Amino acid sequence: MTIGILALVLGAFYGAYNGFIRDVGFAEQLGDIEREARPVLNELVIELRQAVPPSTSAHGQPVEYLASDRIVFYSDRRDVAGPERYDYRLVNCVDSLCDLQGNIYFADPTTSYPNWAYNTALGPDYQWTALSRVPESTVLFEARRGGVTVSSCDRSDLDGLGAVDCDFDTVLVRVVAAPKGNPRPRDYEVEEEVTLRNARL
Repeated sequence: MTIGILALVLGAFYGAYNGFIRDVGFAEQLGDIEREARPVLNELVIELRQAVPPSTSAHGQPVEYLASDRIVFYSDRRDVAGPERYDYRLVNCVDSLCDLQGNIYFADPTTSYPNWAYNTALGPDYQWTALSRVPESTVLFEARRGGVTVSSCDRSDLDGLGAVDCDFDTVLVRVVAAPKGNPRPRDYEVEEEVTLRNARL
């Protein structure tokens, strides 16, 4: 009888100890992911808050393209001629986990204000992986216009059919990353709403 009780107590202790160790491991993973993800969000917020239209044309807006997994905008953050073209997108998706890739294109030096041009066919001047293990289903980017959600826009061809102008002044940025493990603990998620200081409405 005593041995049976002792076995039950030891079994309960062992289970609780294993659960504690697992929880500590998950907490450490989430801490590591937070240290990686938070600076990504902070940088995106700064870049978007300072976004500027690349031209003074009738449809000049800081944001050129927006979808749940991609945003293209212009922001004058570097010591080069003209604002830079920023392109954040999900790439390299495997088992529903992707990399958030950042790309920067400098303005064509043969162009000038008020109509900067960008030769994207040459590829980005800078490219990097901003964050790994981003769930493919994540809605990273949304916009707001007069309290109404704008889920997508594309002003790359406003004279053509199907183009949607990006005439909004607020962007919601959501950064999500998945820790490792099986079963996988909850994803780390942080978001912030950004007001575009130079939006033209």
